[in-house]
Amino acid sequence: IVALEDLQDRATRARSNLETKAGATKPGPGKARPEGMSPHRLCAIMIWEAWKHVHKAEPKPKSRRAGEAAEAYWRAAGGEAHHFGEEPLAFWRHHLKKAAASGVKDFRTEWRRHLIEAERSWTRRNSVSDGA
Repeated sequence: IVALEDLQDRATRARSNLETKAGATKPGPGKARPEGMSPHRLCAIMIWEAWKHVHKAEPKPKSRRAGEAAEAYWRAAGGEAHHFGEEPLAFWRHHLKKAAASGVKDFRTEWRRHLIEAERSWTRRNSVSDGA
């Protein structure tokens, strides 16, 4: 019981440091992403794993469709369009190549877990609404 009371006290103190008086979450110093990872790399990793999840194969860094997916996701998240040279989607090649690297394997694993859980949740919701 003492350990649970201590845990509750620590959680209460942590929460009070993370929220405003109105109960809203305090804004952090920057965007929510793994330390040292650029927003473009994060976007490419998310597309790389989603592509692999949907197509059951890794995207090729030079894939035009993978570049289009990355650019669409980037724009949907509020990013500015990339207008470099005659082939703007070439911008994503470097980031998709880095997304496949072993150095980001832990983040890819975590993102894959979220994709799988979201798919399961969607499947459960639809099977319940269908009366199954």
